[in-house]
Amino acid sequence: MRINFLTCKIIQNKKKNRSGSLSQGAASFCVKTFIITCFSKTESISVAKIEKKLYLQFKIQNKLLYMCFHSKQSKDAQTLEKRYKAKLESPGLFKTGDVNGFDHPFCAIITNDRQEIIQFAQWGLLPTWAKDKSLQNSTLNAKIETINEKPSFKGSSSQRCLIPADGFYEWQWLDPKGKKKQKYLVHLPGEELFSFAGLWNCWKDNQTGQTYHTYTILTTEANALMSVVHNSKKRMPVIINPKAEKEWLENGKLEMFNDFLEADPLKSASEQMSLWDE
Repeated sequence: MRINFLTCKIIQNKKKNRSGSLSQGAASFCVKTFIITCFSKTESISVAKIEKKLYLQFKIQNKLLYMCFHSKQSKDAQTLEKRYKAKLESPGLFKTGDVNGFDHPFCAIITNDRQEIIQFAQWGLLPTWAKDKSLQNSTLNAKIETINEKPSFKGSSSQRCLIPADGFYEWQWLDPKGKKKQKYLVHLPGEELFSFAGLWNCWKDNQTGQTYHTYTILTTEANALMSVVHNSKKRMPVIINPKAEKEWLENGKLEMFNDFLEADPLKSASEQMSLWDE
């Protein structure tokens, strides 16, 4: 079929999701970029190819809108078990190293209903009503201010969890459009373990019958440090005070530990890198 602006608008609507995470700006970026790309070609293109191209454009733009999408957990299994006074449920799934949310990895979490077990869940919360896993790219994070309003999260607002980590990555914009960036590792002193605050949900794939444990990381307004580091959107993940983790799991009482974070630049300004390289 030959594409036109109406085709793009139809597919744009199909790709919008009920989480509210795709802003007008992101949608506009997707459609405009897609139109420029397609009208530079003369051949016909299938609807499936149009959908794939538009989805990829959305994925790129979505990286610029929110955080936290990149974290690390470098402590061994025994350290995790000792720190959380819990046992690994599936030791074969345990991994250390850097984590990219867009890969939707299975990561260690501790849930409010099974605090004695370290489970593994896929990053990108899937609400019960989700038809497939395509929603996950827009549910890696959840704004703590709106979890009781957004359809993707309000059904899981009482299903709280901890996500162990010892760092996360953010890119500081060095120019107004973010063409040049400085990568930072954000961590606690000594890179000790900490817990992201999160929500979890079990989702069943009606086509295969398989059940997936999924989760999202809560975000909040940036503090003074992260307003400088994450200067494009001024958001940051919620870090829980270690002494208040049980309160969060059992009662939903949140005591943040964000002001104890430190940020180390990983490359000098002369070695500026692009977000797309990550």
